[in-house]
Amino acid sequence: MFETTSYVAAALFVSVLSQREREGRISGETESEDWLVKFLGIGQKISMATSKLQAIWNHPAGPKTIHFWAPTFKWGISIANIADFAKPPEKLSYPQQIAVTCTGVIWSRYSMVINPKNWNLFSVNVAMAGTGIYQLARKIKHDYATEAEPAVANE
Repeated sequence: MFETTSYVAAALFVSVLSQREREGRISGETESEDWLVKFLGIGQKISMATSKLQAIWNHPAGPKTIHFWAPTFKWGISIANIADFAKPPEKLSYPQQIAVTCTGVIWSRYSMVINPKNWNLFSVNVAMAGTGIYQLARKIKHDYATEAEPAVANE
């Protein structure tokens, strides 16, 4: 944790220094940046981390687009369905669980057909399909597979 935090802090420091040098606030070419990189010995790691973060940020399905945020908030449905695992099966709804399952299956397929590939959309829909199938199995097992309790006659 500390190592990752120090890389991020160093990357931010280097980017601020680079910005100030471009604006002419610090004299010299890259003197301050080179000193920090040499002192910490993380020059290549900083550039790799920065390029990976930039790639994620600038991805067509990255955080700057609705293609990132819609599936991210859709995780709430899967989390709610997981929370319902504790709910008794008789309180589960067939229409709701069928809708969750079908949505998960259909959109999982769609997320692999569209360009760019949206892995966040794919994973949330696989989770939706999985939780929906599990809940349907619980409901069906409760409704059809359990033996009926014998009725006690009141005499």
